[in-house]
Amino acid sequence: MKSRFPQRWLAGLLLGLALVSVGVCRAAAKRPLPLVQVTVTVVNDEGKPIRNAGVVIRQLVDAANRKPRHGGLHVELKSNDKGTVSIEGFETGIVLVQVIADGYKTFGGDFYLRRPQELVKVTMAPPKPQVSIYH
Repeated sequence: MKSRFPQRWLAGLLLGLALVSVGVCRAAAKRPLPLVQVTVTVVNDEGKPIRNAGVVIRQLVDAANRKPRHGGLHVELKSNDKGTVSIEGFETGIVLVQVIADGYKTFGGDFYLRRPQELVKVTMAPPKPQVSIYH
């Protein structure tokens, strides 16, 4: 009679390795992503800073392409005299930046955050003149 010990041992070893690899993948998926400091600079088409512009930054997806829990971080700030807004706490991934300032067209765009400190420069354009069919 042949012993089945080597076959059982091999099957047990393979099953154990499979369980360990699943545990490692789950642990890697739950690991928090590094936080990013985002600095938004708002300037006009001449390069001069725009103060008191409303800046909205919202996390859309993280680097693992997952939607953030509880809707993600969402902030609404006003730019300072140098036209900048700075905040830390966003995960690496895609954020939506919206800027509203008096006398300029509203700006909105998606930006991918990759590094620990990201600089986003927004150039605001003046509104186009209105066109009317009536004279």
